[in-house]
Amino acid sequence: MRYFCLICDMTARLLTMGDVRPHCGGSQEGTGVRRKLILQRDDSLRSCGVFPDYATFDRIVAENGAVLYRPSSKDWKVLAAAPPPEFVDELRRRGVQPLAVGRCIVATWHPFETVVLEVIREQGLELQVIF
Repeated sequence: MRYFCLICDMTARLLTMGDVRPHCGGSQEGTGVRRKLILQRDDSLRSCGVFPDYATFDRIVAENGAVLYRPSSKDWKVLAAAPPPEFVDELRRRGVQPLAVGRCIVATWHPFETVVLEVIREQGLELQVIF
């Protein structure tokens, strides 16, 4: 069996551990073999600060698959609409914390899912909450 790529999932839990570079290596130097390395992220690239070597990857799939990024050319492909500014403003007004706003997704933690659902309903938005 021949593999052409390796997809790595970097979760928020892993990122809370601090600098992950000593534990995660993407280098293929000196192996004589070149495979595609793909980084999968549930959230946005803005949270890659503890793993600044993301340019090692050929592609990055971010925001639950809604954003595709190619580090070598810095090309973005956004596959969904941005969250309405009024929606984000209302979540902030209601004190939702933490609140991360990406190119396509808005992320927060329990117990704020009920506030998010209320605002979605009140504003009549076609959005969904993914747990």
